[in-house]
Amino acid sequence: MILMMSAIALLGLTGYLMQEVDALWGVDWPGDLHRWIANGLAALVSLHLVAAVLESVRLRDNLPLSMITGRRRVLPKEDELG
Repeated sequence: MILMMSAIALLGLTGYLMQEVDALWGVDWPGDLHRWIANGLAALVSLHLVAAVLESVRLRDNLPLSMITGRRRVLPKEDELG
């Protein structure tokens, strides 16, 4: 989660550098860095979604619904999960 938030902040920073900083006008590295961060963020989001689904299956609980509603059913103790 921290990596995703950092990537979002860096994405905004590199986007600003590409468009607004005159000293970097015509330089390719801010765009390349922006592209790498965007692709990394997409990979992190995909990994996060897969982890949420796998954890939902493992716990037998609908975690994405719990994230939306803020309510979660009471889970059995870990020794009962098997």
